[in-house]
Amino acid sequence: TVLATKPELPKHCHSKDDAGFRPTCRHASRYDHTAICGFRFLPNEGLLLCLALASLPFGLGYLSNRLLNNNTWLVVDINCSMSTAGHDHRLVSQSIQPERHRPIWGSKMTEQNTLEQQTQDAEPGEVRPSRIRRFLVSTARLIFFAYATVLVMLVVMESRLVYPGAYMEIPGADFAGATTVNYQSGDGTKLTGRLFERSGAKHSMIFFHGNGVTAARESRTIANLSHTFNANVMAAEYRGFDSLEGTPNETGLIQDSLAARDFMCERYGVKPDQLVLYGQSLGGGCAVAVASDSGAKLLVLDRTFDKMVDVAQAMYWFVPVKFLMRNRFDSVARIQNYQGPLVQLHGNADRLIPIEHGKRLHDSAPSKVKHWIVADGMGHNDATPTKAWNEFSMRIQELLSANANH
Repeated sequence: TVLATKPELPKHCHSKDDAGFRPTCRHASRYDHTAICGFRFLPNEGLLLCLALASLPFGLGYLSNRLLNNNTWLVVDINCSMSTAGHDHRLVSQSIQPERHRPIWGSKMTEQNTLEQQTQDAEPGEVRPSRIRRFLVSTARLIFFAYATVLVMLVVMESRLVYPGAYMEIPGADFAGATTVNYQSGDGTKLTGRLFERSGAKHSMIFFHGNGVTAARESRTIANLSHTFNANVMAAEYRGFDSLEGTPNETGLIQDSLAARDFMCERYGVKPDQLVLYGQSLGGGCAVAVASDSGAKLLVLDRTFDKMVDVAQAMYWFVPVKFLMRNRFDSVARIQNYQGPLVQLHGNADRLIPIEHGKRLHDSAPSKVKHWIVADGMGHNDATPTKAWNEFSMRIQELLSANANH
């Protein structure tokens, strides 16, 4: 869900055939992207990437210039004799200082160069403090340039790292009964979701998928949810995914999620707090945002986080992510506005979003009725184990039955 993730697979599949697909990177750019070396970037991302790469030669050039200036002594032993017009010329052990290299920037000799001149009379084998100091300074500068480049690259690549599914060609998964629905976000962005309807459905549910798949890929998932909970289920889509217009970002994804809510309310004539919101991984952040805004009959969270920025900070501990990351998804703060029932599932073998992040979100929720379910041995992209799924679905059905008239 966070940085550098592998694509998420459908979690309700119970066979390798259901989840066996490999998304491939797109090499053809969309209208709002620029192709660089086979990878797609937004125009501003491509510009910043070029600037970051262009800064490397300057850093390396500066270091090489400093190292060249450190070659101040050259000892030449010449012991030869020659006679010319009766004269004997002999050169013995002369110390020759080569012509100094001027900085590649064309600047004047610095104070450090002056100190070097003052130490010219040192013995050839003597190690001078000024040379060690120059080497350490040059090394520190190179490390600084490299670290700064890493920071710039992470900022530039944030959208690709947080939303990898928007930058991959992920094949759809047609399933009998699943249809395509079109709607618009609050800012006019056109969206395409998937809907599975059943006659006599008692509930209306929205499924918010993770960052490595698309709504079209989740057709089988919503069909399973519809059958299990006797509900009309919609897989909401986000801008930038599945070749849709726009660029994914936190504000945009929340707008898109609210648009899916409005679509379901209008289609089935229900109020926002009569919807079941099911969020998986990144979709958990979207589901919490919608529940915080207008409530829900039931909030279902599957392997999601407390704060995306905290998960990213733990993953990239050597980078000040909390000061750089724009897509923060603070679900802990948002869930404080939701008082309804909550069912949450998390795997204790999840390395992408460690289980403690999910537990912190669950503990911070003010809901009076809430259930926490641990799936033993389940990783982030693993199918839900049968035992955990049975308990998970049982809790959901119990709460739906208790709120049948709501």
